[in-house]
Amino acid sequence: MDKIKFNKNSSLAMNFIKILIIIMIICVCFSAFMLSSSRRSFDAKLRLDSSNTIDRLVNVSDISFRNIEYILSKLNSDSPVQAYMYYSKSAPLYSNIDALMQNTLGLYKDMNRHIESIYVYSPLNNAVFTTTGECPISDFQDGKALSLADDLPVGSY
Repeated sequence: MDKIKFNKNSSLAMNFIKILIIIMIICVCFSAFMLSSSRRSFDAKLRLDSSNTIDRLVNVSDISFRNIEYILSKLNSDSPVQAYMYYSKSAPLYSNIDALMQNTLGLYKDMNRHIESIYVYSPLNNAVFTTTGECPISDFQDGKALSLADDLPVGSY
């Protein structure tokens, strides 16, 4: 058998190269189209997931703040808390105010899993009652919070 010689300029070789180039161009265009389509789809799904996550976070935050506002309004109307805030420690109104306050704050703290502690400030006693007991105001490092509380109208502690 004779060896077949291909000339680079033969029409068979030229047509084969042209068809190969056209197939490659089609493959590259199709791949680029699929890549851009996948990216758009991924970006849309990522935006949707992020939006859903943010909506869930907003809902949880709204519920938490609503619960905190509810607890604050209930605490503000609670008689042991009012007695602690507005009467001097030496007033004989409640002889066991510490036990009453600890029970009351513990109850309200346990009502919501997002609340770790509750602080009730008494300007007359110059002290703060927490869920663990009473502390002098000098034990707290955050003086800014106290100045913010001093600027509030009476009854909004």
